[in-house]
Amino acid sequence: MHGRLCRVLATFVPAVALTLVPAAVGAQLNPIELGIDAAVLWIRSDRLAEIDPSWLTVIQLPAASLRVGIMTADRRWSVEPKLSLVRFSSEGKSSSETVLDLGLLYHFAVAGRRSPELPQPYIRPFVGLDYATSSGDATDGTDARSRFGVGLGVKLRMVDRLATRLEAGYTRARGSDQRAATNGIGMAVGLSFFTR
Repeated sequence: MHGRLCRVLATFVPAVALTLVPAAVGAQLNPIELGIDAAVLWIRSDRLAEIDPSWLTVIQLPAASLRVGIMTADRRWSVEPKLSLVRFSSEGKSSSETVLDLGLLYHFAVAGRRSPELPQPYIRPFVGLDYATSSGDATDGTDARSRFGVGLGVKLRMVDRLATRLEAGYTRARGSDQRAATNGIGMAVGLSFFTR
């Protein structure tokens, strides 16, 4: 089941990005939002005998993720691929984690020419893929698992084409052969640049 979902995501996410980005960039029909976020995450694994179920705090500064939002012409909706890379290394052991999410944002309010300073609250449901690799003493291997969640946030205009983005969210990562399922809550603070 997980393998099939991973293959579907691996095919679907690049196909959406390759379809939407050239059309938006080439013709400039739709605005594009380029962004970077810092984040604080609280993660808890499902209870297993060998895993402590206490909350783990992760702080990612200055950048937890990079994102590209392709908006509809009226700026009400946007499709947003989001990428996060993390690498740990210590005493001959190393691990890395790559997370790719695909979100669909709905903006409850849209800033326009008459009210460019209007805050833009939004909701961002998403699905994604979490891919991990590890090497070291008896830990060599790779692992992939699916994830999904939702974020609630707001975009606050700073100057022309630049905004601050604040978001709180929930993420559920499904269990895999090597990792337990997790629940996570988090807060992100980011900057967004708009092409127009």
